[in-house]
Amino acid sequence: MLLTGVVLLLAVIRLALWLIPFSLLRRLLEQSLLAAAFPPNLLRMPVERLAWAVRVASRAVPAASCLVQSLALQFLLTRSGRPSAVRIGVSKSDGGRFEAHAWVDCAGQTLLDRPEDVARYTPLASWEA
Repeated sequence: MLLTGVVLLLAVIRLALWLIPFSLLRRLLEQSLLAAAFPPNLLRMPVERLAWAVRVASRAVPAASCLVQSLALQFLLTRSGRPSAVRIGVSKSDGGRFEAHAWVDCAGQTLLDRPEDVARYTPLASWEA
């Protein structure tokens, strides 16, 4: 049941990023009707399990980027009563190309990535929840 709900959540976030401004999407996620699909007791599992569910479910959603996954995981963490932050950072690749990446921090733990993987990014923006 969790994976099915997460696939739906990822798809809604992906579609919303195409159709509406980011600021509006953030507000909708804070007061979303999607919340009813994820009662807090359903989400009383370790944060690593929620991150796993997002990673696995993202395989079923085309273009489920790191930003889509991070927003979905933050939504789930918020529903389960855990504060978190979506971080967006940038870096230059070895070839000089600009790269951007999003990840989630929760209680000092980096989720959806390993800390050493995000260390190369300079944080530009953060959204706390």
